[in-house]
Amino acid sequence: MPPTHLAGLLQRAARRDCDAFATFYDRTIDNAYHLARIVSADPDDVDEIVGAAYLNAWLDSASHGGTGYSPSAWLMVLVELNAADPARRGA
Repeated sequence: MPPTHLAGLLQRAARRDCDAFATFYDRTIDNAYHLARIVSADPDDVDEIVGAAYLNAWLDSASHGGTGYSPSAWLMVLVELNAADPARRGA
């Protein structure tokens, strides 16, 4: 799938288009879970990491365009940030 299509979905999600975000989710979820399993210190945290990344993506979808990242890369950054979040780890 061309990155521009995912970018269009995020632009629509920024206008709170739930269907667009659901499509973005469907097209990126496998990669998000794959990365979360790699970067997570605890396999039991993978669902929480991915869920938090998608929540951040939904809430911050309007800011994606200014990041310089492709939509997929931006989501992977969110996954990594959530995996490293000390509050989530209870630190």
